[in-house]
Amino acid sequence: MISAYPAEMAPIAAATEVEDTVQIDERPYYVGRLGGVHVLLGLTGIGILNATAVAQSLVARRDVAGVVMSGTAGTTHHIGDVVVASDLSEPD
Repeated sequence: MISAYPAEMAPIAAATEVEDTVQIDERPYYVGRLGGVHVLLGLTGIGILNATAVAQSLVARRDVAGVVMSGTAGTTHHIGDVVVASDLSEPD
C-alpha cells in the first residue's frame, strides 16, 4: 500500500502489525500484516510522477502481488473513504 504523504498513511499504519522496515529503490517501507495479509507500506511523495515511479518499481518486483494507492488525490473524498474506479485513463 502506498500513499502520497504521511497523513494519508497514518490510519493504515496504525492498523498494521509492523514487523520490519526495508529499503526498496532507496525508499523506506514498513513490512507487516494488515488484516492477516502481508503488506508493504510506503510513501510516494506528492504528484503523479512520484506515484507512477514508485508503483512501477513495486510492480516490477516478483514478490509484490499488487499495489493499492491510498489517498485523497485532491478530491472532496476524505481519508478512509473507499472509492472504486469504473474507468481508467492515463493523462499525457
